Amino acid sequence: MKLYYIQYRIHLKFCKNVLAKMIAVDEDIIECHRVTWHIDYFINAAVDGMESMRLLIDQLMPYRVVNTSVSIKSSVPYRHVSPKIKNLE
Repeated sequence: MKLYYIQYRIHLKFCKNVLAKMIAVDEDIIECHRVTWHIDYFINAAVDGMESMRLLIDQLMPYRVVNTSVSIKSSVPYRHVSPKIKNLE
């Protein structure tokens, strides 16, 4: 299983609902974030190879431009986020 990062730009407002529904049911997509800047969505997908990645990209392409990156090494693979607790003494 390989982790791929997808940056997704969508311009048509009516497509956002269709895209959100498609992403919600796709089990290869493990995260999806609506973001600011020059892209609209940042998607993390875990697929079993390039053919599965191609199929995922093909599903996204009708809605707009897709850019992808492949994780070749993770210096910090995952950190849990927890709130800092202030000392109340």
